[in-house]
Amino acid sequence: MAKRGRKQIPIDWQEFDKLMFLGASLREASWWFSCSEDTIERAIRREKGMNFADYQAQKEILCKIGLKRKIIEKALAGDNTMLIWASKNFLNWSDKVEGRHDVRSQNDVKLAIDFVANPGLYDALERVADAVTSSRQVSSDSGQSSR
Repeated sequence: MAKRGRKQIPIDWQEFDKLMFLGASLREASWWFSCSEDTIERAIRREKGMNFADYQAQKEILCKIGLKRKIIEKALAGDNTMLIWASKNFLNWSDKVEGRHDVRSQNDVKLAIDFVANPGLYDALERVADAVTSSRQVSSDSGQSSR
């Protein structure tokens, strides 16, 4: 009995796996093999027993693991740039700490201070805020305008 329908388009699975390793989309894979997206999906279902998204994720994770391994190897070998990058991305470290601090003086003058990662800056700003508020208090006590 003769088989009906079109002849199946052969998929080179080693080549296909390389594309998936690089994170190629279904559209890119179908373009690469000059066939429809449906053909790719049917071939994966028939040959691998899963859908495209699951197969792609399975192969793409190998790339991510390999990259992480290489990044960590370079960082631990003394590559300072890679060490900084890995710390920021894997440990969620940052070289910039931002915040907002409200300072209230004795006479309830409120100053909002935005600060960036400089430990001495915060203390210096508090001293300035105290000086400003105390000079306002002195000026208002003597009846002079503080402006």
